[in-house]
Amino acid sequence: MVSNYDIILKQKNLTDLEYKQIYNNLIKNDSIYIPFDKNLIDKSIRRIKYLSKTYYFLFIRCPRKFELMRIKGIYNTQEMYSLGGLYGRNAHFGFDKVWDNINFKRLIKFNTTEKIRNYIYIKCTDLISKLEKNLKLYKFLFLNYANYETFRITHIFNRIGAEKSKKYIIPEYRELKIENHIRNEVGVIDVIHRLLDDSGAIGDYKTGKPKYYELEWNPNREQLDPNKINYDKDNIKTELSFYYNLINSFSDVYKVINIDGINILKDLEFLNIKKGFIVYIKDWYNTFKYINIKETINSKLDNVKSDIIDGINKGYFPMKFRSDCFDYCEYAHICVKDKEFTDNFKQIHPFYLEKLKNLEKFI
Repeated sequence: MVSNYDIILKQKNLTDLEYKQIYNNLIKNDSIYIPFDKNLIDKSIRRIKYLSKTYYFLFIRCPRKFELMRIKGIYNTQEMYSLGGLYGRNAHFGFDKVWDNINFKRLIKFNTTEKIRNYIYIKCTDLISKLEKNLKLYKFLFLNYANYETFRITHIFNRIGAEKSKKYIIPEYRELKIENHIRNEVGVIDVIHRLLDDSGAIGDYKTGKPKYYELEWNPNREQLDPNKINYDKDNIKTELSFYYNLINSFSDVYKVINIDGINILKDLEFLNIKKGFIVYIKDWYNTFKYINIKETINSKLDNVKSDIIDGINKGYFPMKFRSDCFDYCEYAHICVKDKEFTDNFKQIHPFYLEKLKNLEKFI
């Protein structure tokens, strides 16, 4: 019999038997009724075939949650429209669209860092609706973004002068959507900057709480609070490695261009990427650093992908039991219907048994 994953890779012109195999092995669910619908199955196949960095990390956190979201297509609107998610998406929109409003000739005439920062900050806040003008988080994020860009811009001015700096200051790409048909991966790169040696740097903006620090990154800056330092750099390297591999195939790599609401694939031109950075906007001063991209390459996500393919072929994605499943996971009401879930939690602690009983009242 053809494996589930082979059918996923085939994707198009499936037979009735292949549709039934995918439905029975991957989509049909004992806890939630999901009808047999070829259109829904086609959408599920595409979600499974093309994986993003976000879903690799979701699988690491909990394979069962990955299954419910990515394969079965069960989305929780509370998570999708959480305040943190909305702030993050809107802030990223601002970091992108502000460059449509910045006048370079005016920018290079400013003779102080304060004027540059204020100009960028005003252009960012101009994108906020009147109803949200007074939200402190937007002001905080955009002010920090303006400070970060001012730091980057003045460094370029100091190195080569303002008149020659345009192609290095204006981002070469923003919100670049990529489909890699060799690796079957998709992703959105927040920004690509042209560096002074005319190579490129992939950048990723984070609007949440800063997680990664390293003292030696910033030897000439203020001493960091040791209580804030997290020496685990693996996730930074893994994220940058994903983006580099996403664009670094020799063929079948496409940028997604939206034309009149329709996504069009166009060949991605060669990008001479040598550096990468992940900057936490809330603490850009301590987290902005260009890293040699080849030093970040690792096989962590390739190993995760192998585990995902194994789960697809077996039709089984195990739960990753955590003591805070009831607190953070919006799918707990589905999982508690599964004997595997209740059997494991009964062995943990009476406190969680009480939570389980409370949750079962709503099922």
